[in-house]
Amino acid sequence: MGNLPGGGTPRAFNTISVSDALVNGHSGMHFSLMSREVIADSIELVMRAHQYDGLLCVGACDKNFPGMMMALTRLNVPGAFLNGGPALPGRYDGAPAEIKTVAEYTGRLIARQTDAGELEAVSRAAWPAAGCCAGQFTANTMAMIAEVLGFAPLGSSTIPAVYSQRRAMARRAGQQLMRVLEANYPCRGTL
Repeated sequence: MGNLPGGGTPRAFNTISVSDALVNGHSGMHFSLMSREVIADSIELVMRAHQYDGLLCVGACDKNFPGMMMALTRLNVPGAFLNGGPALPGRYDGAPAEIKTVAEYTGRLIARQTDAGELEAVSRAAWPAAGCCAGQFTANTMAMIAEVLGFAPLGSSTIPAVYSQRRAMARRAGQQLMRVLEANYPCRGTL
């Protein structure tokens, strides 16, 4: 991974993430919201166990965003949050397609107005590249709230995941985190 700008040494670790798109419509839905607590707990566990000086969280889902911000708040170490970026919307049959389009075609499948092959085609077309749901849903709303609350660098939430500006924004977040660490503020917190 190399060193961060400003001399930091990163240590990457992961956490779980439950996708609403995969749990809707069955009993898995009951575990979606509680996953936020598990995410926060797992991040806090690794941070406290390893005594890391700071934390830069990168996420792209409406479950890991709040879980990461909860962890940052609980830990009270210099930290930042960075949205992995929204996905670009796709096109299907000449019209814009995104996650709501997939939900509509799922309903059509249940009503026997389409088949599994078309639902698969819509699903692939609606998400042509990496990123969180293309729309003003919980993930993108939480990313903007993270900016307002000071968890994330201003302007970071709306840069699509596939845009090269994401790399510059990640570098900026790392630099800001290092400045906070170097200043050694007595009251530690987010950027």
